[in-house]
Amino acid sequence: MPSVKLIKKQKIGSSYKKLYDKPTTPLMRLYNYNKNDCKINEYIKLKQRINSFELINRINKILDEVWQSRSIRVIMDREKERLKRVEDLLKKEVVYC
Repeated sequence: MPSVKLIKKQKIGSSYKKLYDKPTTPLMRLYNYNKNDCKINEYIKLKQRINSFELINRINKILDEVWQSRSIRVIMDREKERLKRVEDLLKKEVVYC
């Protein structure tokens, strides 16, 4: 996510005028700081190869599956608890002759 960095803060009367750099990603900031670092260059190449929309869709699909399986588990656990309470109530109400 691109963010801006404060370059200069100038006091004008009782207020301040702030001057910001243009928005850049942390990766691009690193690249601009040291362009000869091969590790940063590898990250740049990786970023160019990855389709971010496809990646987001894959992550969302996996998250949906996780939430759905969790929901099913929670529903089953609640149903087991409900059945246990019903059984307990039935055991209390059973009159033995």
